[in-house]
Amino acid sequence: MHPIFLEYLRESIGLHTCDRRRTKHYLERTYRDFRFKMKFTQEDKLWTPDYQETFEEQVARLRKVLDWIWKNDESRYISITAHSGTLSAILKNIGHREFSVQTGGMIPVVVKGQPMRRSLDSSGS
Repeated sequence: MHPIFLEYLRESIGLHTCDRRRTKHYLERTYRDFRFKMKFTQEDKLWTPDYQETFEEQVARLRKVLDWIWKNDESRYISITAHSGTLSAILKNIGHREFSVQTGGMIPVVVKGQPMRRSLDSSGS
């Protein structure tokens, strides 16, 4: 299986040019073994020079990544490599306690996914 780039799986977006991603063409040339998912655009359409994403917005964006992974990735185990802000937003989404990941650090987290079943009470019948 090849590693993948997910458009929404990235650090806080906005203001700082270091948060603006490279073009898809550049990434394709540089990381030939990677694949692209989640409508990965050629240019970075998420970054703007005049608005900084809030942590709450980052948490919501990372929720979309987690939802996409649950629906589309059948792997038994996955590894996410990201900056500390992204990891903090993921931890918030899964109900994990706050944890500060230092530069070059990592946090192993095991999450068991199970299909959700709707009860008769929640179906509206």
